[in-house]
Amino acid sequence: MCGRVVTSSATEALAALLDASLAVPAEHEPDYNRAPTEPLRAVVDRGRGEGRELRRFRWGLVPKSAKSVGEGPPMINARAETLTSKGIFARLLPYRRCAVPVDGFYEWQRTGPPQRKQPYLATPPDGGLLVLAGLWDSWRDGEVVVPSLTIVTTAANGTMRPLHDRMPALLDAEGWARWLDPEVEDPAVLAPLLVPAADETLVLRPVSMLVNSVRNKGPEVLESPEEAPGGNQGTLGW
Repeated sequence: MCGRVVTSSATEALAALLDASLAVPAEHEPDYNRAPTEPLRAVVDRGRGEGRELRRFRWGLVPKSAKSVGEGPPMINARAETLTSKGIFARLLPYRRCAVPVDGFYEWQRTGPPQRKQPYLATPPDGGLLVLAGLWDSWRDGEVVVPSLTIVTTAANGTMRPLHDRMPALLDAEGWARWLDPEVEDPAVLAPLLVPAADETLVLRPVSMLVNSVRNKGPEVLESPEEAPGGNQGTLGW
């Protein structure tokens, strides 16, 4: 599962990391609590030798066949194990892959009453960026075009398993280069990239329950539970 991320790094830094040109404004308002249906920056390879490009996508796949944006359940994640057996993802896997750079992602652990969950932030130990595997599509209605993406998930590693049985498929430098390579279309070649990351790839730390409301977007959501304003209170909801 991947349902909330931190996207605070400068756009130029993301483009430089993934060796991509910009197709979005360089200005970016840091968001420490980005949620589904909101935009995410991701890199695609345009093919035909045109190179990589950093674009903006709606988080939650809107397939070409949808009658409207938001129709049906939000496809914010796609299970790695069933990419080739689900028609919508099988169609995208050979040609419409993207790499989604984020500063971290959240997972929750139930700690008491049914409505109380403690959020944890997952980041690299060195505080660097994570690159998540994704698939994208472009929905069109006349002049209206909505590019959208879904984040691929895999089984949880030992670090994440106490919180959830799923985690995003994380790509290292060699992995995202292969994932974005337009010459690679065989699912059997791509499958080894979508396995659980090594346990030491991530560290977890509890953060403020302010994360539980998507209205809270500032860096205060990253504070430890003891330091959080308002006694670490927050409400659940997208």
